[in-house]
Amino acid sequence: MSMVTCMACGTPPLAKPASDPATAPAPTTFTTRAEAEAARIAAWSAYVAKERDARAAEVAAGVVSAGGKTMKFFHVTRGAKPERGHSLFISMHGGGGAPARVNDSQWE
Repeated sequence: MSMVTCMACGTPPLAKPASDPATAPAPTTFTTRAEAEAARIAAWSAYVAKERDARAAEVAAGVVSAGGKTMKFFHVTRGAKPERGHSLFISMHGGGGAPARVNDSQWE
């Protein structure tokens, strides 16, 4: 059987997957594509849960901070959810050193 290994580091596995993949150390070598896919899904799910919790207060306040910068945002959902989900439209305004009253008036 051929081994599917981590292309980044090529090290042997750290541990066998536990019953709760979100808390188990991630192996760096997988013997099957299914193991690699399960690890990818578990890693993504853990990341999404962490970020969702960390960003909940920002979403509630309508302000996002990253890299030392803060940006106000507004979102609205209109109409019933289509079968494949709503479309996303992003409109950015402001900047250019204008006063906050000018920038904010463009999206309020």
